[in-house]
Amino acid sequence: MAHVVNMPQIGLNEESNMISSWQKEVGDKVSVGDVLFSIETDKSSMDVESEFEGVLLKKFYDEWDACEVLTPVCIIGEEGEDVSDYVVGEDKPAESKPLEEAKEVKEVSVEVSKIDEQPSETEKIFTGISPRAKNLAKKQGVDFNLAKGSGPYGRIIERDIYKLMKEGPVATKAAALSGKDASVEGTGMGGKVTTSDLGKQAIGESTGAKTESEYSIEKLSNVRKIISANLVASLQNTAQLTLNASFDATEILNYRQIVKANSDEDVAKITLNDMVMYAVARTVKDFSYMNAHLVDEEMRMFKDVNLGFACDSPRGLMVPTLRGANKLSLLEVSKGIKTLAGQCQQGNIDPAKLQGATFTVTNLGNLGVENFTPVINPPQTGILGIGKIEYKIKKTEDGFVNYPAMYLSLTIDHRAVDGAPGARFIQSLMENLENFSVLLAK
Repeated sequence: MAHVVNMPQIGLNEESNMISSWQKEVGDKVSVGDVLFSIETDKSSMDVESEFEGVLLKKFYDEWDACEVLTPVCIIGEEGEDVSDYVVGEDKPAESKPLEEAKEVKEVSVEVSKIDEQPSETEKIFTGISPRAKNLAKKQGVDFNLAKGSGPYGRIIERDIYKLMKEGPVATKAAALSGKDASVEGTGMGGKVTTSDLGKQAIGESTGAKTESEYSIEKLSNVRKIISANLVASLQNTAQLTLNASFDATEILNYRQIVKANSDEDVAKITLNDMVMYAVARTVKDFSYMNAHLVDEEMRMFKDVNLGFACDSPRGLMVPTLRGANKLSLLEVSKGIKTLAGQCQQGNIDPAKLQGATFTVTNLGNLGVENFTPVINPPQTGILGIGKIEYKIKKTEDGFVNYPAMYLSLTIDHRAVDGAPGARFIQSLMENLENFSVLLAK
């Protein structure tokens, strides 16, 4: 008896995943535990293993197709079993179940649809694209009229919009609202068609002029598009305020020299970033409004600190989460950061480890940046940016001294946190860092 294999849902907010590669082809034998195909989420990649034994009878998607979660991807059954008349219905998640049951449901759906009257031409305008696909097209600035529908009866579905996003063209909101044909080469951010491009098209059409391109075009990857959408959504939906400060880094620099000389290899690898992360986890625990999520009109304040940290990787920006960081020793924090960062670099991190952060830290100091404006990862209420160390002069009882100052940039969601409470948090953090040995003793 044949079984349907569905696209897994990795995270609670996951709507669709891209199939990056197939490890099995139609006709191949499949055992329980064999890798069927690999998928890419917005931040990670993973292999999908078979829960059934038999032969791969049918595939519904090709490589780099977008597939909604919990919908059928392929069928596994006995060799020679007929599955030719089984077609995946759109927007109808299905559980893995015997094929005969799936056919029965499909046949009933067909019979019901025959009762309905054929839609008029006016109705077809509204029924020619699924709500999910239409919402995605609107969000990404895509003219869905340029998409070729691959759903039932030629209906445009979500994977058609993803394909259009990959192959273009994509227009800005202003260009989309102009009502003009957007099938021109875009010069806007990410290759989007702008109103200026539409104007150039009109001039070119009237004069017949052609200009040689002076630049190369590289389409945004799916990961880059999702990162862009998340950052724009963060800035549009939160009231972000950034506070900049600096502290005397003498003590953490001295402590770094002590651990660097230690014979234990793991202890010797403890970095300044590890120390700041350790101090953040211990400090934010005492400021409930910073270790929180703002969801709708309520604050969810967490008991433990799940500390996220920005990680540069070949796939783009990733934010893995160090869970229960407030309960970890400095060495445990250091090891945990390095393990998660290594998994991000290799691209095999569990997507679950990229979720659930209650506060985030991002470090650009090693790239020579002093102050910057970190962007909050909603629904978190704050994010801390770490800048470089620069020597400054300060006045003491004995005169003026030269000291190493490390820059900090704290961005808060002003809807949840006012400036003064945010300043008190960063003040407490700086005190803990300037007295790091005392913090370790607590």
